[in-house]
Amino acid sequence: MLALLCAACGSTPNPPNSQPLRQAAFREASAKAFLLTCPGASGRAEVAAQARRFDELVQLAARKGADYPIWAGANDYAAIARQGPRERCTSGGDAYNQALAAYSGALDGLARAIAEVRQ
Repeated sequence: MLALLCAACGSTPNPPNSQPLRQAAFREASAKAFLLTCPGASGRAEVAAQARRFDELVQLAARKGADYPIWAGANDYAAIARQGPRERCTSGGDAYNQALAAYSGALDGLARAIAEVRQ
């Protein structure tokens, strides 16, 4: 039982200056959630490609020892999203394209934040 209570004891899992990475992960989670509200988005090849890109970024962060801020940023978004209704994507190709571009931009920001993490 004591081992369970001390699971979080010791050094912090956050790399130094991990807040920008946590914020980028929050923006990624928010953009992804919005994109997935677009009608038919979940079955589109572009969305699957972006999901693979996200997985690769998480693997890169893990190799740098910086996967915790990504998890924490996504957790922050999930906690806030539960507080009320989220904005939804309207139907139509333009709305989907804008949401996809926003998600791609959020992934670019996440990639930049990961690149700035020092091991």
